[in-house]
Amino acid sequence: MGWPLVILCGALVCKWATAQYTPYDKADVHIKIGMLIPRYSQELVPLIGYGRSASAVNVAMDRINNEGLLPGVNFTFVWRYEECDEHQAVGYTISLTLEEKIDVLVGPPCNAPALDVGILCGYYDMPLWLWGPTTSAELSNLPRYPTLATVTVNSYAIGVAICELMFQYAWKEMAVLYQVGGAEQRCTYLQQDLETAVNSFNGRITIAYRSDMGIHKDLSKVLDEVKTRARIVVACLTTAAEKRSFMLLAKDKGMTTSEYVYVLPEMDEIRLNMITSIWQADPKHPDGRDDEAHEAFKTALLIDYENEKSHAYMSNFSEEIIYKMTQWPFYCDAKCQDNPTGEAARYAGHLADSLYLYGLALNRSLKRDRVNGKKSGSVLLMDAVGSFEGFSGHVIIGDNGTRVPVFYVMGLNSTQQLQGFARIDMTETGYISVSEE
Repeated sequence: MGWPLVILCGALVCKWATAQYTPYDKADVHIKIGMLIPRYSQELVPLIGYGRSASAVNVAMDRINNEGLLPGVNFTFVWRYEECDEHQAVGYTISLTLEEKIDVLVGPPCNAPALDVGILCGYYDMPLWLWGPTTSAELSNLPRYPTLATVTVNSYAIGVAICELMFQYAWKEMAVLYQVGGAEQRCTYLQQDLETAVNSFNGRITIAYRSDMGIHKDLSKVLDEVKTRARIVVACLTTAAEKRSFMLLAKDKGMTTSEYVYVLPEMDEIRLNMITSIWQADPKHPDGRDDEAHEAFKTALLIDYENEKSHAYMSNFSEEIIYKMTQWPFYCDAKCQDNPTGEAARYAGHLADSLYLYGLALNRSLKRDRVNGKKSGSVLLMDAVGSFEGFSGHVIIGDNGTRVPVFYVMGLNSTQQLQGFARIDMTETGYISVSEE
């Protein structure tokens, strides 16, 4: 790996920075990668924050170099802190495209700005590689977004998985409760895409009641209404702590009997060690209700993207991300990282996968045309179709540039341990199979 040739400003004081990455001394192809990433939002930092995830591109580049995918290719990185704001993201996209002359844009990693930026990139035929909680199903609309590839499972796929679970167990009616707010608005998009998925089942499944769980809503009254309408409850909450609080409230209201089933889609990209202790309170704030929460979760099914298997590329991944943030080109120290937990951002693996996917697509494109192979986003999207073992699990990219998911349905077994009960496989053509684990 070469030394940086250009450093324009320090990570602590600048809103943008430029650095040069030279994997090979002699290069006949030059690629400039633009990145849009939040840095300061306290809500976003643990998920996709610059100080806890940006160096995932270095991890991906190490893998690309080790596998010899892009010999003779020089890389330059340029990044902007857009804070998942639509206006900043669109403005930076224009400047990165017209002034910086980037060849590919990685991010923004939130739904609303990604939807807007995707239109611009389609106009410029600019490859747009997404990561993070970019879950809106609209991003898989190929005619609208012909240059967009994403390693994130979209919420329509989650909705279809929920409907397939309902269909398998002959459940016909559900109540849908969803959290609102947050910069990424994951549950808002899930609610919308779940409704679309329900409609695709042609009346075999219906939503008997729906309500948001906003800060102005009395959740106790919402559950009173659920009690009169449905026994299958889909509740979208973005953290394990919120799921625990919700299930405890349901228990307090006598709604965790054998009559009820709670379907909890996993929206937080948490890993197994966090899922298996989902009923436990934060050790720093114990409430003495872990046993009650455990009892309540007996009526819950969790739908997760990944099975309880470790991935080879995840070994020491978090430690590597934190270490590489202090190295070239970021030179982001502890204060810059703002990371009291010492852990990588939850979606850092997706960022690494996004850049690695670009490396795979560029490898195929350059083999056909060494001179012009980097230029067309729509062509590179076709070259992104395929599968690989990634930092976020097994990644399958379909013809529309969207990650094709495998879901696992988990619940408490007879020994009161969390285990997978079913696997739901999907394809880009819409085929679904459900098998018992």
